[in-house]
Amino acid sequence: MEDIRADFFGAAPRYRFIGTLGRGGMSVVFHAEDVELSSEVAIKVLLARDEIAWGDTLERLKLETKINWKIRHPNVARVFDLGRAGDFSYLTMEYIPGEDLARILESRGSLPAREAVPILRQIALGVGAAHKLGFVHRDLKPSNIMVDRAGVATVLDFGVARALSGRRRTGPGIVMGTPAFLSPEQASGQEVGPSSDVFSLGTLGYMVLTGSLPFTGPHPLAIATAVITDPVPEAPLERSGVPPPLVEILLRCLRKDPAERYETANQLESALALLPLPHPTVRGVETLPVHPVDDDDLLSVFEDHPREKPRQEDRPRHAVITEVLPVQVPSVLVADDDPVVRTLLRHHLEAAGCLVFEANDGIEAVEATESGPDLVLMDIKMPRMDGLDATRIIKTRPEAAALPIIIMSIIRDRSRLAFAIQCGATEFLPKPLDIPRLLETIERVLSFRGLRLPLHASSAGAAGPA
Repeated sequence: MEDIRADFFGAAPRYRFIGTLGRGGMSVVFHAEDVELSSEVAIKVLLARDEIAWGDTLERLKLETKINWKIRHPNVARVFDLGRAGDFSYLTMEYIPGEDLARILESRGSLPAREAVPILRQIALGVGAAHKLGFVHRDLKPSNIMVDRAGVATVLDFGVARALSGRRRTGPGIVMGTPAFLSPEQASGQEVGPSSDVFSLGTLGYMVLTGSLPFTGPHPLAIATAVITDPVPEAPLERSGVPPPLVEILLRCLRKDPAERYETANQLESALALLPLPHPTVRGVETLPVHPVDDDDLLSVFEDHPREKPRQEDRPRHAVITEVLPVQVPSVLVADDDPVVRTLLRHHLEAAGCLVFEANDGIEAVEATESGPDLVLMDIKMPRMDGLDATRIIKTRPEAAALPIIIMSIIRDRSRLAFAIQCGATEFLPKPLDIPRLLETIERVLSFRGLRLPLHASSAGAAGPA
């Protein structure tokens, strides 16, 4: 290893060695400084030596680079460049401080549902972005997931990914991936689709929540056979206290028949997003495990402001409107301090058949949810209390645990996205809003609550950014 490090960095003077991040069968990953740009990077260096293995591995490295450039999602690590130094081919990637999920589980054993679900949602979002573009990861496992101190999860290593259309890089019957995280169709050497990644995500979730794998064996072939034939052991889930709705989601992911699973990682993420998980109360209970907010300060901010009630005609109470309108009409709370945005959203939502009421800031939004809306659209940046703090307070109430909250923000980065998920947000949409996408998201979220938009999105007024 010392020789490899010395040879590579001797041939690549642009990079200064800082440390070794990990090693696999085909490559080693170094932590280094890009001296020219004064920035830290991760460098994946190929270890293949014979000509055939070298050529195949280099092709996979090129494929990983091309796939990454197309995905460009906050929960997927960015690849910067592909190069060659001396006898080594390498690619430079974004350096993510933190630990991979394998090391976290090694030290902690397992994670509680309240901490595990935000991580699983972020992984599903990153993998779902690949599915949208027609790629399957094929090697999802804890060592390919980085989690930083803020709880931000990032998917690594699309080196064995495959496009859903086009030339196969492996012949029929050739198995790619790690045995314990294979889907049954992968273990059988069959064609794979997005639902194969869903199975791997189910295995990953099972391990994160229980500290054990659902399928084991003394050697890789035995493990692959267990994946194909053995039922999922449910006892570890029960012993770990995994909430029953979450158990149902995992068991659906781990069904042998791909047609019985979630079709894509995004469908799985939607199911996880709408789980009514327990959240910490504002006082007397442990705060969220990452990005802590001082609950006493938060409560004092909430209570120090007078609780003026908006005029009834501006924000009708849900308890009142249900007496005069059909129950199937969904009610949506729009919380945004920009009156232009509120007016535009009201126009599109009412045209889609929703009942809309409004809040001017975070504190008013918290109060307005007491009237029981079916869905909340919440901007992050608002006076008196921002949207994330408001979301967190709303989610401390048991009756609001399942309330869908869609966060809106002009800034979208992985840290903000992760914090929104940790606070209990169901979805995160960037501003300016794409109205067709917004209505499609609302319709999808409402469908999980047994509701629908009374009018089709196509009749909801002219589309345009908000």
